[in-house]
Amino acid sequence: RGGREHLHTQFLSQEEFPSRGSEGETCKSMSALAAVKAALANPPYGAPEEIKVASAKSVGKALGGVPDKEIEVVVKGLEAEEQAVLMKFLYRGLESSDGQQSSTLLLKWHGVLTEKAGMGLISRVLSESDTL
Repeated sequence: RGGREHLHTQFLSQEEFPSRGSEGETCKSMSALAAVKAALANPPYGAPEEIKVASAKSVGKALGGVPDKEIEVVVKGLEAEEQAVLMKFLYRGLESSDGQQSSTLLLKWHGVLTEKAGMGLISRVLSESDTL
């Protein structure tokens, strides 16, 4: 936070985490989790708006690459701080959503995340001064 540099994260494609043999479904879930974790790494607190926009796009791309049936697995694989960062990005996305399809995706993630982390996460995220 504060004065440290903020790195732009990139979406990790399925090719970077290939599925193998009978463990294919597990590998796909793991690559989805890795992609979301990578997108959530180094949140751009205090960064210029263009960095925040680019970071939000990376998160949106990572979330959009996760099949519906894997959303719960990915959310369960996130640490508490990653869940808070994800919730902040979800709210940012809902504020600036450019269509029903993106809103639907964000609300799906919001529902699963709220179910996993509880209402306390919402209160915490809304009361924190660090925004994305």
